[in-house]
Parts: sequence; C-alpha cells; structure tokens
Amino acid sequence: MGATPFALAYGMEDIIPTEIGMPTAKTVVQDQRDNDEELIRQLDWADEKQGDATIQIASYHQRAIAQYNKKA
Repeated sequence: MGATPFALAYGMEDIIPTEIGMPTAKTVVQDQRDNDEELIRQLDWADEKQGDATIQIASYHQRAIAQYNKKA
C-alpha cells in the first residue's frame, strides 16, 4: 500500500466516490420545463391533425353525396 498524502494525514486510503445520478434543483426545473414545452408541442400537433381529419371527412361526405346524387 502506497503512502499517499491522504493516507498519511488520516491513516486510511482515499477512495474515489462513484458518481450518483441525483438530480439538482436546476436540472429538475429544466426537465419539467422541457416536458411542459414538449407536451404543448404535442397538443398543438394533435389539434392540427384533428383539424386536418375534419376537413378530410367533410370532403369525403361531399364527394359521397355528389356520387349518390349523380346516380339518382
């Protein structure tokens, strides 16, 4: 066992602590902000797709009515 300054001062070997994944207050707040922004973006996308679907359904209905009236 080598005599490191830590061992000489405290009578034991120094140990490098392993990193732990404890979030800091800053990362927790930033993660929440990122999640909120992503949720808003996804909700906007869903609203846009719903509007597109409504337009497509109306177009389909108009074509179906026109086709039905053409046969009559």
